Amino acid sequence: MSALEENRIQNEINDLVSVNALQEAELRKLRQELDELTNQETSLQQEISEMSNHQLSECDCMPHDLSNHLTIFSSKFCKDFTIDEVLRDEESMSLYKTECRLNGGKYGVRRVAVAKRDIIKKVL
Repeated sequence: MSALEENRIQNEINDLVSVNALQEAELRKLRQELDELTNQETSLQQEISEMSNHQLSECDCMPHDLSNHLTIFSSKFCKDFTIDEVLRDEESMSLYKTECRLNGGKYGVRRVAVAKRDIIKKVL
């Protein structure tokens, strides 16, 4: 093998080693970014869980008898309204019924949700 061929082969090896080193550095960077994103996701999931537990412990469900009254819950307060107060606003009642259907099909159990806040805003 001539010196020229050896030099060319050595240059190819050096090029491959350089490319490999760059790829390894990029891989380390991507792994670090993935770790950071995973930590953020875990933190957000814990925060959501804590918020859900907090809201549900404050106000878990509505009374089962809606013939006389209805309790509307938000994360900040619980308040009783007569059914007439809610029925005054057709859109609020529609949101309420839709959410109840989506949450098990019963009007008696209603978790804290956006539709509740909408009803509260409209009724208040």
